[in-house]
Amino acid sequence: MPLPKVAAIQDISGVGRCSLTVAIPILSAMGVQVLPLPTAVLSNQTAFESYASTSLTGQLACSINEWKKQRLVFDAVTTGFLMNVKQASLVGEFLDYARSRGAMIVVDPVMGDGGSLYPIYKSDMCKAFIALVRRADVITPNLTEACLLAGIKYPEDAYPDHGFVWDIAEQLSSMGPHTVVVTGVNGQNGQICNIAYLARQNKRLCVTNRRIGGSYSGTGDILSAVICGSLLRGDGVESALRLAGELFEKAISLSLEEGTDPREGIALERFLHILIKA
Repeated sequence: MPLPKVAAIQDISGVGRCSLTVAIPILSAMGVQVLPLPTAVLSNQTAFESYASTSLTGQLACSINEWKKQRLVFDAVTTGFLMNVKQASLVGEFLDYARSRGAMIVVDPVMGDGGSLYPIYKSDMCKAFIALVRRADVITPNLTEACLLAGIKYPEDAYPDHGFVWDIAEQLSSMGPHTVVVTGVNGQNGQICNIAYLARQNKRLCVTNRRIGGSYSGTGDILSAVICGSLLRGDGVESALRLAGELFEKAISLSLEEGTDPREGIALERFLHILIKA
């Protein structure tokens, strides 16, 4: 049986384990062929004080056009960081093309964190991401992004009630995606929670892990890639979240031991083997 093919649409950063630099090795380890469609090239990811970036909107349009001419078929498409509304529009059209040929659509609506939209964006970008969410089968927002998409005020409570988060997830599911995973929700007693709603089973899930150290860049990208790879090989969402949790615990522990700058992401390279399925 041929390897599943995934079109991965997001940026590539020279410094910082995030976006394509984590999606490619993770999905490859999980038995998936990755076809990258970069949206931008960055010297380093945006958590640093400064960075140099080049938008690839023109190249993105050309690549999509070529792939359509070649009648490529994908098992899944994943999306992450987009530079602007134009890119979101191009990606939306590509999702329609891929989905009409049977692809699973996984959208990570990378828009903000800590209750706020990222400074690079204006409100029109939120509308653009809503249009992508409506096309998706699976979405993986953090709590800030989930609130922005749902038009709900970000909670002031440092430890949001799970029922509140599940209600948002159900609301987002009504837009189109059958699976909504709200990632990285702070939990009591030193826990971090990934809270999911599975519309097809009308099921609520919460998978918790120990919070180790502080906040590391790129963990949302890693989680989205693990979910995509797991679903393609027939595993469930809960299994995917537990597998990602195992990877996080090992890689973050090593990052702490080695004193890794959190902006450089987690030291996952030595633990990719745990993603391989015999």
